[in-house]
Amino acid sequence: MEDLLTLEHLTSLVLLIMLQAVLGLDNLLYISIASKQAPEKDQARVRTIGIAWAIVLRIGLLFLLIQLIQWFQNPWFVIADNAYFSGSFNFHSIIVLIGGVFIMYTALKEIWHMMYFDPALEKSSGGTKSVTQVILLIIIMNLVFSFDSILGAMALTDEFWVMATAIVVGGLLMIWLSGRVTAFLKKNRLYEVLGLFILFIVGIMLLSEGGHLAHIYVFGNPITPMTKTTFYFVITVLIVRQHHPWIFDQNILKTNKTPKAGDVGIIFAYKSNKVIGLGLMDPKSPIAIKMLHFDGGAEVNEAFFLDLFKKAIEKRVPLIDKTNAMRLVFGENDGLPGLIVDQYDAVMVVKIYSLMWLPYMALIREVLLSLCAPKSIVLRANRHVSRALKLEEEDQVVLIYGSLPNPEIEFHEYGVRFLAHVLKGHKTGFFLDHRNNRHRVGQLSHGKRVLDVFAYAGGFGVHALANGAKQVTSIDISAQALSLAEKNAALNEFTGKHETLCGDAFDLLQQQIKKGIQYDVVVIDPPSFANSADGVDLALNKYETLTRLGTQLVAKKGWLILASCSSRVDMDQFLQAHKKGFTAVKTQDFNLIEKTGHDIDHAVGFEHGHYLKTAITDENSPMLSTGFL
Repeated sequence: MEDLLTLEHLTSLVLLIMLQAVLGLDNLLYISIASKQAPEKDQARVRTIGIAWAIVLRIGLLFLLIQLIQWFQNPWFVIADNAYFSGSFNFHSIIVLIGGVFIMYTALKEIWHMMYFDPALEKSSGGTKSVTQVILLIIIMNLVFSFDSILGAMALTDEFWVMATAIVVGGLLMIWLSGRVTAFLKKNRLYEVLGLFILFIVGIMLLSEGGHLAHIYVFGNPITPMTKTTFYFVITVLIVRQHHPWIFDQNILKTNKTPKAGDVGIIFAYKSNKVIGLGLMDPKSPIAIKMLHFDGGAEVNEAFFLDLFKKAIEKRVPLIDKTNAMRLVFGENDGLPGLIVDQYDAVMVVKIYSLMWLPYMALIREVLLSLCAPKSIVLRANRHVSRALKLEEEDQVVLIYGSLPNPEIEFHEYGVRFLAHVLKGHKTGFFLDHRNNRHRVGQLSHGKRVLDVFAYAGGFGVHALANGAKQVTSIDISAQALSLAEKNAALNEFTGKHETLCGDAFDLLQQQIKKGIQYDVVVIDPPSFANSADGVDLALNKYETLTRLGTQLVAKKGWLILASCSSRVDMDQFLQAHKKGFTAVKTQDFNLIEKTGHDIDHAVGFEHGHYLKTAITDENSPMLSTGFL
């Protein structure tokens, strides 16, 4: 036993597990995409069974390669030298070449499928292949991907048990990761398209490797294998070329110096040295560069920011007649990643989500004074920035211009008045993104009984009262929030009754159901339940539960409005959770009337920017058309 567990063997085992992890990334991508071809309910099982069988067969392949390594490496056939093409093909090179062609075919087929097939039809069909067929595909491609890792393992050690253990551990890691990679790709179609392009590049990489193994010469030039480093660099270039605002630290090949937060990083193209764009460095974040400009260089100065702010503010012009509170700058979506600027009447609140913005605060202040002439400018930092600066309070607040005798600022939207506490309120003082949805609830509420769940400052309920609701019940776990809701209601004229219930929303809804209480309009707008990818399943369960509870509280011909601000949950997943909730209470009487997203001051400029979803359903009415507002 001591001979087995030597330091050399343990070191080799750790290195081999790391090798399995690095070489397994492209394999995971293929597994995630291939599993989509199975019926949706079987996809997780298909991935697990396919990888498990592949582990067993990989160990068998390892044993076979050790016994027959010379036979695998000897040429099977040779294409004689000529001016155009030549090569010496062994078993290894043939398998890698076939694998590369098959992966490229799979990627192109899926891209074509996405372009020409209706996603709804695809979902209803539940996959294009049987479970057995997809498992076989996964096993076969696992074996194709195995050659590199097995040959690399044989170069590091000659102990069979070390190599076999690394294969088993690597396979178990793949089973654990496969569901997470699949869930990530499902978040929206951009991830899926990008994943397919990356898979296509994996195919090219395998073709280049197979060509190198076969000593192929084309027009007298040898085929050079694409290294993993080049592969990851190509992926990064693809992302930047799509004008994605984030570059992660592991995708940066080199920098000319150690960057500080706020340094301007210039992104150069490989070989041509052409400037792709520039961004601000954020070395303490996994997103090491936040892009500010694409397709060439630019000088980051007051004129640069003035131009970006002007373009952002022009998009908000249609809101001027509706409100005097709006988001003027929405981070990445306005080309200013990690920076938020909200207006509450004559007060501006700047909130930074990255240390990189601190060196530019003076410039931003001058730009805001030039364009908006505010009376006050408040700077707020999120908790991560506050902790990095070792500030005493999370969400630290600094007044960077003017005076602020009263931090509660009154504003209006669609004629309804509210207060925003710009120093201590959530976000920058109020949830401005739901403005249009609050207005919609107000339109539905005249003469109705309304339930506002997770009410916070009473946004939906106050709109309902101001629009003639007979009764509004506001539920929140925070007594302070409900006090603010009552304060906001008092700013407006109304004749209906306003009741507040403080406590856990799930418990209070159960109590209301037991009492047989029902409402004409039920609004459920919870906080984000999924703060990480691991929280998505729990979030979906909670949305399903809230749907089930809310459904039982809606009166005949009433309305159920359900919202989510979880960016990691997409609209399809959100609606699927509703469907499960309706099924749980054995009702199919609710029709989806509207699906809404962000108001125009929260317009999304890139796919990661989507987070707010609202579904408006009614009970027992004719089916109407659906669409995004």
